[in-house]
Amino acid sequence: MSELGRLLREDSEFGLADYNFYCLSSVRSMSKWSFQDMALTGCSNIFIGVESKFADDHGYNKTHGLSYKEMFEGLHNVGICTTGAWMIGFDFQNRANIQEDLEDFIALGPSAQQLTRVCPFPATPMWERMREEGRIDEKVKWETISFYGGGGLAPKNFNEHEVMGIIEEGY
Repeated sequence: MSELGRLLREDSEFGLADYNFYCLSSVRSMSKWSFQDMALTGCSNIFIGVESKFADDHGYNKTHGLSYKEMFEGLHNVGICTTGAWMIGFDFQNRANIQEDLEDFIALGPSAQQLTRVCPFPATPMWERMREEGRIDEKVKWETISFYGGGGLAPKNFNEHEVMGIIEEGY
C-alpha cells in the first residue's frame, strides 16, 4: 500500500499525482494497512459493505481485524470519505432486532450510504438455499431489479411495506 502511494504521488508521466479515486473494499482487507498509508494513495472514498451488525454471528465473516466503528472513524480522521452499505432482509433480522441493526449502521456516520434489500444472485449459495426453500421467484425479470425492488426474494420476517419503511427511515 505504501509503495502504491509513493508511485502515485511521484508520478510525473501520467498525472497520477493529482488523481484521487473511489474504491470498494472490506474491513478485512483494509485492516492490513494503516489509515495514513491509505490516505497517501490518493483514495478519496471507500465503499464498505457493512450489510448488518449481526452478519458475522450468522456465518458471513466479513470482519477480521478492526471493527466497523474503528474503520469508519479511522478513515474519516485521515480525510477519506466512506460510503457505507446496509441491507434488510437477512433471515436473522426480525422485528425485535432491526432497529438496533439500523441504528448501529447509522452510528457509523458514513459520508454517504446505500440502504437496500437483500438480493441473492443466481448460483450463489444463498440463492440456491432460498430456492430450495421455495422463497425465490425464478420468474423475476432481472432488468427490473433495483435496490428497492429486491431480487424475487420474499423476506422471511417482514412484509414488503415494512422493508420499504425501514429503508426510508434509515435514509
